[in-house]
Amino acid sequence: MADLTVDVEQILARLGDVPEVTFVADARVACSGSGGALGHPKVYYTIGDEGYAECGYCDRVFIYAPDRA
Repeated sequence: MADLTVDVEQILARLGDVPEVTFVADARVACSGSGGALGHPKVYYTIGDEGYAECGYCDRVFIYAPDRA
């Protein structure tokens, strides 16, 4: 994963309007929504060659960008 180069601006332009973007330094991420009663079940995603993963419940986007994490 360390050799993955991601163009953050290109990813954001491709995805359009997303509710939340989180920059991460690991290829494996977890999402449980906002937490508490407003959250959702904890789910795990692996960031692949495209450089991002999008939560299927809350649409939060995780972008692999270690320098911005």
